[in-house]
Amino acid sequence: MYKNTVTLDFAAIVKPLIIMFGLSEAAVDMSFKVPASAAQDPVKNALQLPGDKPKSLMHHGAEFTHEQLLPGPRYAALENAVVRSLQANLSMKNTHAQFYVQSRSDAYTSVSLCNWTLFVLSSAIPDALFGPKLARGNIPLLNAFDSFSKYNWKLWYGWKDANDVRKYKDAFVSEIDKFLDLPLSEREADESWLWQRMETAYIAAGMSRIDITQRAGLLFWVSNSNPSRLSFWILNFLLFRPDLFDRVKEELHAAMPSPDSQLDTDKLANESPLLNAVIEETLRIVIEGASVRIVTDPKGLQIGGKVIPHGARLFAPPRQLHMNEKVWPDAKSFHPERWLAKDVPGKKDHYKPWGGGVTFCPGRFLAKSTIRCFLAIAVARYDISLGPWQVEAKFKLDEPVNGPVYPIEGMDLKLRLRVKH
Repeated sequence: MYKNTVTLDFAAIVKPLIIMFGLSEAAVDMSFKVPASAAQDPVKNALQLPGDKPKSLMHHGAEFTHEQLLPGPRYAALENAVVRSLQANLSMKNTHAQFYVQSRSDAYTSVSLCNWTLFVLSSAIPDALFGPKLARGNIPLLNAFDSFSKYNWKLWYGWKDANDVRKYKDAFVSEIDKFLDLPLSEREADESWLWQRMETAYIAAGMSRIDITQRAGLLFWVSNSNPSRLSFWILNFLLFRPDLFDRVKEELHAAMPSPDSQLDTDKLANESPLLNAVIEETLRIVIEGASVRIVTDPKGLQIGGKVIPHGARLFAPPRQLHMNEKVWPDAKSFHPERWLAKDVPGKKDHYKPWGGGVTFCPGRFLAKSTIRCFLAIAVARYDISLGPWQVEAKFKLDEPVNGPVYPIEGMDLKLRLRVKH
């Protein structure tokens, strides 16, 4: 399904979803239209791009995205910007710490794990993609974005009563609109090559300012939905398994021995097998949603002896793969050690947290790096422990969700952070 681009179409899914998000039909048509020639390609001309083939805005955007988000020189610059954001947001001297701080004493600070991960991680990637003037400390934006992330499934599934979701979306996009009003010189966006490239492309193509703002909102959302919730679940799993947490801390300390040490991101990525096993196992357990395609062959499509008719939507929910007991023994339980084997039996065909094929998430490298760096900096700066009377959070599975599941309402964790000296 993931690699079949002949009889299964993804563009037919994307177009109505983009319109539902708020782009005009004119902007959507403009995004998919291929110019008659390279000489008539406004993006190629404006950015002086090489090559003699014209490309659609969507095609150009995908190439820009891959250049910045897949490993390479531009990715390294983006990762460095994320680390700087995490370092700033993980300081208790942050003027907006009241967003997650519940109480303070001489010994420790009590924080909400949900709000702590939301505040720190939901602005880290936007800081890098757009510049720190957009999301850092922007509480109205973070609150509206969190609410939109929780309920946006109503838009995608055509829920009749979705006015609340549109209100949340409009609220965080309005904050982006204010940011785009700033001159480039005031955005402090030195590493935001991707958005600057996209913004130039949209302007060159003649896209309206309203639609450009909506495109920025889409980029903000799709690049930023996973790290905060994944980090919540990782800390939830680790704090209730102290022996495992101690072993993970050894790898984190090797990459950042003290609060003032330089963070070694290569060591985190390539020499921290247990840490990365914890991340993979968390992804396996908590990812919801589905990859979707439309059958385009007039004769339909045969899969497993069944004929899927033309025009039908084909859903591939990863959770069914990830919970297959034949592939993942004791599938509903958290066992990161299963990922330490030389060959993980289900990794190739029964593990799809990032989708696959044309929708294989290009942001997966940055998302995982952001989580690793958050954990390393947090553990280097603080002794992290559970507050009294805490119970392990449980999954909220009674509503659809795109990406990691949410905890059941009221199952936030209260943590104690003690500053290391």
